[in-house]
Amino acid sequence: MFGGVLFAFIIANKDVYAQSDLDIVYDDGAIEEFFSQEKGVDISINAVDRNSVPEQGLIPDIPADAKPISDRENFESEVSTESTIGSDDRKIVFDTTINPYKKVVFLVMTFPNGVSYIGSGDLVSSDTVLTAGHCIYSKEDGGFATTVAVYPGYNGNYAPYGVGYAKKLMTVSGWSDKKSSEHDIGAIKLDRNLGDSVG
Repeated sequence: MFGGVLFAFIIANKDVYAQSDLDIVYDDGAIEEFFSQEKGVDISINAVDRNSVPEQGLIPDIPADAKPISDRENFESEVSTESTIGSDDRKIVFDTTINPYKKVVFLVMTFPNGVSYIGSGDLVSSDTVLTAGHCIYSKEDGGFATTVAVYPGYNGNYAPYGVGYAKKLMTVSGWSDKKSSEHDIGAIKLDRNLGDSVG
């Protein structure tokens, strides 16, 4: 009897660790093993957006001390995943309400240590943003971001499609456990179907 209780106690208090660099790590501590994930399954979600986004847009409230997320890293003179290789041919886009620019999102992330950063991502469905793992998870800043504000089509200081907030954050264990640049990927599940407004 005592052995059964002890065994149950040990099982109940066992920490779960990722086995593969591609295991998904959620902000609530859950881990979904890569090799047990269903592949090639179409999922259809018919949700109603109860939180409408203002059509006229808004001017975001960005913390004055928010820094670009890239400033968090200590850059060296060597080429890294954050380097621009060759000439920088980027141009300012003035109309961010057309494709593909309206699906590029501006992120404002605040981490458990209170530090805020700005970053970017891409709206890949009505309620999902694809971003870098370092935009949502940082061991140095206390783990997963505590808040993430998402502004599609952000332009200067104007967000034509309003704002959505993260309700779930996901990265892979290759990033959260090993900080491997090969696994620097993350996803943000939004609290609303912001993509329905964006199109």
